[in-house]
Amino acid sequence: DRPNARDHLSFGAGRHFCLGATLARIEAREALARVFRLPGLRLDPGRPSRPHGHEFRAPPGVWVMWG
Repeated sequence: DRPNARDHLSFGAGRHFCLGATLARIEAREALARVFRLPGLRLDPGRPSRPHGHEFRAPPGVWVMWG
């Protein structure tokens, strides 16, 4: 929801590829796996996460409820 959302830092490509990209992806996968196992966590049916456009890489957001 920030005005400069397209001005992001990514892992790059080619000779400018981030050396820590693999570690960052592993850490993110493990962190999300643990968060999704929290008791009482569920998807918010009032805020569906649907992709936009023809290219789908990730949902625009994943809204959850806890409790």
